Parts: sequence; structure tokens; C-alpha cells
Amino acid sequence: MIDKWVPGARTGERGVALIMALLIVAMATTAIVSMVNAQRIDLRRTENIFFRNQAILVAYGGEVWAKKVLTRDAAESRLDSLDENWARRLAPMTLENGVVSGYIEDMEGRFNLNNLVSGGSQSLLDMERFRRLLLLLRITPDLAYAVADWIDNNGEIGGPGGAEDPDYLAMDPPYRAANKTMSSPSELMSIKGFDFETCQKLAPFVTALPTYTSINVNTASPMVLRILADDLKDADVERLVERRKQKPYESMNDFLKEPSLAHSLMPQRGIGVLSQHFLVTIQVRAGNTHLHLFSLLQRGSNGVSVLVRGQGAI
Repeated sequence: MIDKWVPGARTGERGVALIMALLIVAMATTAIVSMVNAQRIDLRRTENIFFRNQAILVAYGGEVWAKKVLTRDAAESRLDSLDENWARRLAPMTLENGVVSGYIEDMEGRFNLNNLVSGGSQSLLDMERFRRLLLLLRITPDLAYAVADWIDNNGEIGGPGGAEDPDYLAMDPPYRAANKTMSSPSELMSIKGFDFETCQKLAPFVTALPTYTSINVNTASPMVLRILADDLKDADVERLVERRKQKPYESMNDFLKEPSLAHSLMPQRGIGVLSQHFLVTIQVRAGNTHLHLFSLLQRGSNGVSVLVRGQGAI
């Protein structure tokens, strides 16, 4: 029997074929788009890695710059003050794909929290100065005992507001006091009685250096100068700051002979005009990468070395 030709049959076949062709084209297009997107993502990832590596290398170059500046300063001067080259900000410098800037801060212009404990016991003079700082910042001064207890290893509460292992083991989660020198002021957040707001208030005025350090009267802020003696007034500090702007103090005798200190019973211990610890901040933008390098440098007879280095990147 001969099949009869059905009108429209071939048209239907052509329609199915067209739909199949369109599906194949759509699938191929999707695959191509996916491949292009994947390549774009890989390219972006490679680009980000390149810019981050570039930013890190440039930041380390900034650290080398800081070392050279501080080394040269040590050879040329027997004091450290805010009118010296190291204290001048590195003006933003344009890179091929971004910009770099930086600055150096004297950490001995701040109060060293580790000074609170000397030879395993509280340093009474430094406790008085730190309590004075807390009081000026409207922070409970007895928290000084909690910081000293965090550092010392005698297991005994040193005064009202102090805290030792039993206090920390009762917290959730429990932990113990460090019982060693602080490596960073950020440790304050772990000490009983301190919160974020309190730490933020203290941040510009404190540091945590590995050895006992004197406060540099040429670089200390008015707030830190104010804590050197209980009988110092705001007006006295203002005159001291104005005097050092005209001419930095060359020695402790030079400083103590100031008329503003004639009435003061300021102890000479723990104050000076020369510094060994500096914080270098290098800021780099390379492409879409923004990086901050923080390096704590120690300057000594053998040159300048890095004690601590940290990064922040976005």
C-alpha cells in the first residue's frame, strides 16, 4: 500500500528541526558565555593577585625607606623631636597603577603599658602616671591594677580593681591572665573592666613595648606630658609644647630647667629626649587593592630592626 502524503508533515518536521537547532544554539551560547565569564573571573583573580603582590612589595619598600631615615637620624642627632625628617609624612607618590604614602610615629611619645611592672613588681611611679592618664580620660583609675595584674606573674591581686586567674576563669568563655609583658595595646580588650570604648579612648596615648622605655618629652602629646607629674597644670603643658616648637629639648637638664617646671616635683625617672621605638605606617593603593602595612621598628647600636609587622588589606 502506498502511503498517502499528508499535507504539513514536512512542515512539522522542519519546525522540530528548527527548534532543535535553536536549542543547540542556545546551549552553545550559554556555554560560550560561561567560558567567557570564567575567563573574566580568572583574569580578575589574576589581576587582584598581581596588584596585591605589587602592593606588598611597595609597602616593604616603604619600610626600607623608614629604616634608612631613622638610621640617618641617629647618625646626625642625639635627640628625637617632631621637627626632624623622620616626623615628616611621606607625601603621596604616584605609581604605575596606584599611589603610596606613609609616616613614622615615635612610640616613646606614649605611655608604655609594660612599664607598670618592673622586676616582677608594680612600678609605683608608672602606676601613678597611668592612673593619672585614666583619670584625665574619665576612666576608672583603679583599672591600672587590672593591667598590672595581667602583666605580673605573682598571682596576687595588686590593688582595688585588680584581677587574676580566678576572675578570668569565672568568665564565659574562661581563660587565664597572660602573666607576661603585653605584645600589643589590643590586649586591653581581654582585661577585666575594659571595653571597646575605653580602649578607643586610650589608644592614642599608650603603647606596649618589650622593654622599659622613657617618655620622650619632645614628641609626647600634651595629654601624655600632663601625666608626668601630679602638680603639672594645663597651662604649664601648653608652655612646654610652645617652647619645644621653638627649640626641642636637648637633654633632661634642659627640660627640667624650664620655668614652667619651677614649682613641680616631677621625678626624673621615666622621661627622656631620645627614642628607640617607632611605628611605621605605609599605605598603598595598587589597582583595586588597598593595603596598610604597620611595622614596629627598634633602633639600636646595630641598626634598625623590625619587632612586629602587620597588614590590613581590602
